[in-house]
Amino acid sequence: MQQKVNCEEFAAGFIKQFRQKEPNLKVMYYVNKPNDVIVEWILNGSKKDPDQDEMDRIILGEQGIHMVHYVKKTQSLTEAERTKWLDFLKSATLVKE
Repeated sequence: MQQKVNCEEFAAGFIKQFRQKEPNLKVMYYVNKPNDVIVEWILNGSKKDPDQDEMDRIILGEQGIHMVHYVKKTQSLTEAERTKWLDFLKSATLVKE
């Protein structure tokens, strides 16, 4: 997959696909680089899906694209939660085996 898309394209693709289903999706990018993306998306008031706030980190490694995320089934994270999880995602690293 990493030969066909980079992390920016991967993130944009899943956000675009989700927005087709949920047009009121709120999206905020914190890092948006070809090999590293941190994005938060918030879904509130959907008729199909429960409210949730999710933060994702998408990073390119030697063996492909990896994703780690934190999700809370709530209307929105508090600022303290957002800061905590953003710091955690920024500090996450890939480990070589």
